[in-house]
Amino acid sequence: MTNLYATSCIRFSLNNSQLQLQFFGLEPLIINEQIAQGIMNSENRNYIKIEETPKMYKKKYIKGCLDGLENPKLLVIRFGGIGDVLWTTPALRGLKEKYPTLKIRFACFEKDRELLYNCPYIDELVTNHFPTVTDVEWADYVLDFFDSVEQTGTDEAKVRNPIDISCEWAGVIPSSYLPFIKVEDFESFRMQNLLLQKNVKKEDLKIHIPLTASSPHRTWVYQKELCEMILNKYPNAKIILTSNMIHSKDIAERVLGLKSDKIINLIGALTLRELIALSNEMDLTFTSDTGLVHICGGLGKKSVAIYTSVPRETRISHYPTVRGIQTKTECSPCYFLGEHCKYNELCCTSITAQDVFLELTKQLN
Repeated sequence: MTNLYATSCIRFSLNNSQLQLQFFGLEPLIINEQIAQGIMNSENRNYIKIEETPKMYKKKYIKGCLDGLENPKLLVIRFGGIGDVLWTTPALRGLKEKYPTLKIRFACFEKDRELLYNCPYIDELVTNHFPTVTDVEWADYVLDFFDSVEQTGTDEAKVRNPIDISCEWAGVIPSSYLPFIKVEDFESFRMQNLLLQKNVKKEDLKIHIPLTASSPHRTWVYQKELCEMILNKYPNAKIILTSNMIHSKDIAERVLGLKSDKIINLIGALTLRELIALSNEMDLTFTSDTGLVHICGGLGKKSVAIYTSVPRETRISHYPTVRGIQTKTECSPCYFLGEHCKYNELCCTSITAQDVFLELTKQLN
């Protein structure tokens, strides 16, 4: 038998049987070598790292556990997408306000380093590996935010904003519930220069349209029609297209087929930090249910977003500058997060270009 600890959740197949192992915090788990090898060889290891440990530490964070500690140290774990990570920052803000001497070590994916590198509520980022025994031993307590979104199937996460849940888990009321996101002056300067090189001027009406989301049921398909409406109504508009998704090719070809010098192609050309800086320069961003919603919300920039499988109020209730459009299908919200749903196409197409255009004009006015 081997003593192991795990930080989150994993699904894997062993001997033709589908198994699901779910671990919370740092509760000890005793499993045999065969299952351990199956886990370590799994292709679906995005949310887990298992370490052999000579001694188990039960350090699961509970409200008030840092009270009375002179210089408390907290290991915070959040692996996920852009929104998942940004949702935790109001809770971090509240923790720092409540415990001024608190040191926070934050574990996330390497891709999120660009997102959090200048966050004042994080003292140290752990991004080159999953939390190790050394990280656990360093901390007085460990706060794992994995279950604070609907992926885990918890009923609470389906009806509440994850920001509220994260702050409640941390036992704090922050001074602001906006996610922390900041564009540095040099980043703004570089982006302004890039836009000028693309003939996008300060006086232009700048509208950003990322073409796709990470999942098909979140990806809208009427960008071409929307761009035509925008350009017809707003002669001074410049539309900036971005995307890093492979499945955006067909949509991009349709939009670029308009052959307008007012449509600026930055598809695949920007880093995450540059995408954040671009959003900060825009008059409005239109997007599907993606991390850009939370970037715009944190920056206080106007945005319109489409929601299909999740209710819009659970995502944008703390963002006064963001408007959400819910799909018109009777089954929405369904909280389905998989890749294949027989209603995928209907879910995306029930919202027309005219629906989105009306919301855009409301925001711009």
